Amino acid sequence: MLHTITRSRRLCSLRFPIRSVILRQCSYTCRKCSAELQSKWFCPTCEAPQVPSSNYFELMECNQCFDQSDDLSKHFIKFQKQIHPDRFHSYGEDVVRKVEKISAVLNNAYSTLKEPVERSKYLLKLRGVEYGEDIPPPGPEFLMDVMDIREEIEETTDHDRLRELQQTLQEKKGALVGELSSCYKDFPDVDTSVAVDLTSRLIYVDKLLKAIYDRLPSS
Repeated sequence: MLHTITRSRRLCSLRFPIRSVILRQCSYTCRKCSAELQSKWFCPTCEAPQVPSSNYFELMECNQCFDQSDDLSKHFIKFQKQIHPDRFHSYGEDVVRKVEKISAVLNNAYSTLKEPVERSKYLLKLRGVEYGEDIPPPGPEFLMDVMDIREEIEETTDHDRLRELQQTLQEKKGALVGELSSCYKDFPDVDTSVAVDLTSRLIYVDKLLKAIYDRLPSS
């Protein structure tokens, strides 16, 4: 009988190791009173809203990399419900104001990580590179192509031609996103000069796509 119980316990420990790891990883401590939390956003003990991390990837509980799965959107929706200000009215206006600020941080984290350009800029920031006006533009050949395409977009009245350009640019965007994915594959080990150049090119392509979108009739 004892042998059976021991064997059963051993099997249980083998069967559910992942669950144990998840439970350990999901424990949080209040930054104000050190109480253990069930939700990482709020401490009911001292009524202190929490910002679990200043790192957007950690905040959204996503891998710190360029390629992101559907988990980003799923986590955002879940966290947005957990930290919605309407849930905290019973705690008073001061708590609600703090929760609103945390909700704004959450929204900014999501908007930053969901788009390739902003996600790349953020990864560069984590590597100490601020993407700003002092960033050198892409090479002259690329810029000439951009000028030629923009001129055609502004001058043509042929919607079919605009859609052709749109398709070409969408394919170019996909290729650039693929190159960025490869560039950041071993993050934080990344060639930041290459990442900056690819990000700049992607920004130009996005602007061209927006220009086409503005010219095409709404469907």
